[in-house]
Amino acid sequence: DKMTARYEQDEPYADEPYLPASALKGALRIEFERLARSDPQQREQICDSPDSDDICNGPPFCPACRLFGNPQRPGKLRFQDAQLQSEKLPSPEFYYQTRARVAINRTLRRAEPKKLFDAEATATSLCLKFKTKIICMESLSPEEAALFERYLSWWEHYGLRIGGHRSQGWGRLSLQYEKKLLDPTQARSPIAVADPKASSHSALYVVTFEPYERLRVSGPKTRDYLRPTE
Repeated sequence: DKMTARYEQDEPYADEPYLPASALKGALRIEFERLARSDPQQREQICDSPDSDDICNGPPFCPACRLFGNPQRPGKLRFQDAQLQSEKLPSPEFYYQTRARVAINRTLRRAEPKKLFDAEATATSLCLKFKTKIICMESLSPEEAALFERYLSWWEHYGLRIGGHRSQGWGRLSLQYEKKLLDPTQARSPIAVADPKASSHSALYVVTFEPYERLRVSGPKTRDYLRPTE
């Protein structure tokens, strides 16, 4: 549920916040499926992911699985980390605030004993802006492009809530997007290059996020699988 992370000390943007691609993809897929199930024309076409018993085993696959992927096939959309676009602050610690919190027992409706913990979030006084690219690794059909852009426009108008502690006023973002058309021969996917129907729907979406409220933060990414072993 940690929507924001910070870079490691040895990376170019040490300790700056960013929105991980995996978190963005998961949050957008959840909202995509929620909106699709509220649409009478799309409701029956969306599978019950992430329930492994009811997820698509196609082909055919539902629109959400075609765009975002599932264990049977990769999604057509490739997400990148959303990098900080705001002016750099003098110290990385200015980006963050820590709050003391306590776990709540929902059954007994009281605080759990010995369950005090700290939660780190972006500072409330900051005006942050993050930008990412969503790349179409395969050309989208006109129906897929229209559906995805319809929901992007919805989020652009009404905003998006992602990450943890949303019931406590965290995680609300504004979203703006710009679509850029690509030559199908520039697509990275060999499927897209070989697709004779690839046309104006080979594209990427440049998406900008601006938090209205604080975002839950996690520590640096762990990459033990990339580090040399003795």
